[in-house]
Amino acid sequence: MNVEIIKDLTEEEKALMKYNKITNKMFNKRVNQGWSIKESVSLPRTFKLANDGLIYKQLRVKDNLYHLSSEQYLNLEKIGVDLHRVYARIMKGEPFEVAIKRKVSENLEDLQERLFIEEYNENQRSNELKAQKLRNEMNQDKNKENKVKVSRYWNITYNQMMKQF
Repeated sequence: MNVEIIKDLTEEEKALMKYNKITNKMFNKRVNQGWSIKESVSLPRTFKLANDGLIYKQLRVKDNLYHLSSEQYLNLEKIGVDLHRVYARIMKGEPFEVAIKRKVSENLEDLQERLFIEEYNENQRSNELKAQKLRNEMNQDKNKENKVKVSRYWNITYNQMMKQF
């Protein structure tokens, strides 16, 4: 049974679907559930949708259950870490949060430094956006201050006076 795909996909997205063994029916189901196109084609079949709308995959390591979100998985792909490496790191005793954030050849000090720099850059961007927003608000306030507020009685009086001329 071949079901038509709801959305038009690029060749790259179709290749990702094939690599992750996503059928057209599964793709359509994911899109109808509210998954983004990227999540629908990029995430393997083992990812599920929770009742609260979170897309996740369960990892069971040493009788411990971990939940890997779609954002965390996509970040793993971005930094070049596969799930087998994450399993191995956790088996060696590395905390889950560190195991999913550390790059392949990155030691813990480098990880901490990279995360600190990323957080610092994000704070800088946030501060710049706040400053720009404040500047815009101040400019709007100045424009309002330049206008003289006139009561409606003045308008009536003024109009009556102008009728005389």
